Amino acid sequence: MASPEKMIRMLLDEIRQDTAPLATIIQNQEILILQNKQLLELLEDTRLTIVNDQES
Repeated sequence: MASPEKMIRMLLDEIRQDTAPLATIIQNQEILILQNKQLLELLEDTRLTIVNDQES
């Protein structure tokens, strides 16, 4: 039987391997959030331009 230290090390390695795809998902979500923020800012700028044009 493996020592407790080796078993813990093996378990931690398995957890790291299993959670690696989650790290990628998190990074992708962060990118999407930033892109959505940029899109919202662009839409707001467009809306303000339209409002200003209508007032002129």
